[in-house]
Formats: sequence, C-alpha cells, structure tokens
Amino acid sequence: MQLPCSAVKARIYRIAAAFGVALLSGCASEPSITERNVARWEREADGGNTRALYYLGAAYYKGHRAEKDTQAAFDYWFTAASRGNIRAQHNLGVMYWSGDWVDRNLVLAYVWFNLAAGQGLRPSERMRDELEPFMTRLQIAAAQRMTEQISRAIERRESISFATRTTVLRNYQK
Repeated sequence: MQLPCSAVKARIYRIAAAFGVALLSGCASEPSITERNVARWEREADGGNTRALYYLGAAYYKGHRAEKDTQAAFDYWFTAASRGNIRAQHNLGVMYWSGDWVDRNLVLAYVWFNLAAGQGLRPSERMRDELEPFMTRLQIAAAQRMTEQISRAIERRESISFATRTTVLRNYQK
C-alpha cells in the first residue's frame, strides 16, 4: 500500500511535532543564517566539520544568498550524514520518504532514519517504524544491509559515494 504524498508529509510532520523536532532545519536552537555565520561555516566545512556542513545545507535549503538551492542543500546534508551527523541523516530520511527534491525511495529513507535512530534520535526511530508497513521484506532486508555497510564506512571514516549507494541498492532490489 502506498500513501499519497500529502498523507506522507502530514504523517512526517505530525510525528516530528510529537517529539518536538523541527524538520529540515529551522530549530530554535540553530544559529541564524547570516553572511558572517555562512562564511564561518564554509571555513569550518572545508576542515570537515559536520555541524558546519549541516548548517550550510540549512542555509541553502532556506535560500540564503539567492533562491533556494535544494541540490546544494542535499549535497551538504549528504556529506554531513555520511560522516555521522545525526540531523543530516534524519533530513535525508525525510527527503527520501516525502520525495521532496529527490525521487521518493522508501529503502533509502529507511536507511537514513535507521542510521539516525541508531544514534538515539527517537523521531527517526518512529519514522523508520512507520515506513515498514509500506515496504516488502526484501526492501527492509536491503535497507538493513545498506545501513550496516554505511555505518561501517562512517566508523572507518571512509567516504560514501552516490555510486556506492546506487550499486548497493541495485544489488538488493533484484
């Protein structure tokens, strides 16, 4: 059974609200997006700071300096998530679940929610669990294997490429 996109989004935001988590940035605890902060985050991101990468993703998501650039936001969040940033992992899960800015993919949504849940983010755990009724056993098994592979790569500080992700997904969808 596949939920319509509007129902999926409503569910995502309802779950997040229950846990007091703002989705895709916008938390009250986040620093404001100013030229000064963005310049600092760019310097810190060059040094590999995952929090700075996350904040840069939020800046591009919100349209800092120009129009909203969701591809840049995704790229920054993917880099931060692949280095273990829990909020970026959660945001990627939301993006893949809702189909905003990327092709909707429940397997990849499950992977990113599972990674964030494994670090203790309860809304990600709940959202991952909400996905399961809409996935086949094969999809869940593929997502769990991908989670293990990505988790090991993060622990070893190996890079996770889009090509690797696509190859792993293709192998488990057969």
